[in-house]
Amino acid sequence: MFYGSFGSRRPHDALIRLIGSTLQRIASDPLPSEATEIKFPVAVLFARGDRGGDGDKLAQQAVSSFYYWNDDSGDAIDFIYAGWSEVDGKLSFDRKDFLAFRSAFEGMCEWKFSGETDLLLLNFVLEPASKSGYFAFKEVIELPIEAMLREKLIGSLDNLVAQIIVSAKHYSASERHDSQSPIWVMSDKLAIRRGKQDLWDSLLRLVFRDYADKLKGIGHLAVHDFSSEGGTLVVELPE
Repeated sequence: MFYGSFGSRRPHDALIRLIGSTLQRIASDPLPSEATEIKFPVAVLFARGDRGGDGDKLAQQAVSSFYYWNDDSGDAIDFIYAGWSEVDGKLSFDRKDFLAFRSAFEGMCEWKFSGETDLLLLNFVLEPASKSGYFAFKEVIELPIEAMLREKLIGSLDNLVAQIIVSAKHYSASERHDSQSPIWVMSDKLAIRRGKQDLWDSLLRLVFRDYADKLKGIGHLAVHDFSSEGGTLVVELPE
């Protein structure tokens, strides 16, 4: 089974699940013999389920879309809901789990939670020989959802996620190993220019539509290096 969306109490748990699902992927779609690692795009959603107002509405929108995004994303990208878990077939939010996930995640990189609803696109890296994996923070697309909605940069979370999934589906299996980076491939599909802070031209056409003029010069719409000197957590799949 491939996992498109899942809740996770800790980054360690998320990595274990990603290792297992990615090993399944390459079993059915083998890597070239010379490949030593596989890079797979993941989306980590930080959405508190204990808020009121607009924050609560966004969390409920994400919960309502959980199984749809799971089916729609298929083998293209995995969505991870930080601090959420599946209980009796339903998503459940736990404040302590969210805080623990956030703390551990922030401890691995330079990114910091906005306090609202954040979506991060980054690479998960699997080393098949050792069955180990980690989050790679050198290339991260940061999407502060509530800020983007307030600034009318996007129409809705569902529409934005739909276009993220479309861009991820353009990323072929042959581009998943060694030097190839799914995040740069995805950013190219979204017309993000490497090393620049300018428009995502194709994403503007698909998602932002009437807001193109307002988006010029928006710095957070870029690929960021959030790697830290302390390094990221590397997890091995238990025997």
